[in-house]
Amino acid sequence: MDLVRGLSETQKQTLRRSVFFPNLMIFVDWPGTPLRMNLSRTDMIYQGETFYGFGEAAGLTLPSEASGIAAASASLSIAGVEHDLGSKVTSPARGRSVSVFLALMSEPGGGSRIGDPVPLFRGTIGGLRMRTSSRSIDERLSTLEVDLSTGPSARTKSSIYHTNEDQQLRYPTDTAGRLVILAYAKAQKLRWPE
Repeated sequence: MDLVRGLSETQKQTLRRSVFFPNLMIFVDWPGTPLRMNLSRTDMIYQGETFYGFGEAAGLTLPSEASGIAAASASLSIAGVEHDLGSKVTSPARGRSVSVFLALMSEPGGGSRIGDPVPLFRGTIGGLRMRTSSRSIDERLSTLEVDLSTGPSARTKSSIYHTNEDQQLRYPTDTAGRLVILAYAKAQKLRWPE
């Protein structure tokens, strides 16, 4: 089996080793100021942009890869103090794009990057919520949780009911739809002989 994500030969050789150091780079097209972060503790520069090292202050859950028509969901969490995250919750972020890239590093927790990051996940923001917990009497920790989705679910783009009018709009010469008008209601009243 070979990886088909566009990894360079150097990256493939790195992955074949018994020990390698992955890092995730995340871009969130946040209204106002885009958010660029990575899951190490050190900042990374890529294509002239700084991806800030959030370390353990951020977490990401990605779906497994599977075929099918159902939208896959993921979640991103960012911990911080409440006044820093409060403006993020109130901004109109629904539908904004999120991209996640896999970066292979030369050392644990940082070092130099091996090759260019490879796209791993692309989706949109579905919902936001803030959770606050008390660590002590004087210390509160807030976590911004961001729901991500790969696209609309299978039912959001189609209707459950298909009427004769729907059929006539798409196929004006078709007359089969007139036979099914109120077919469900008529079937409910139908009584079989006993």
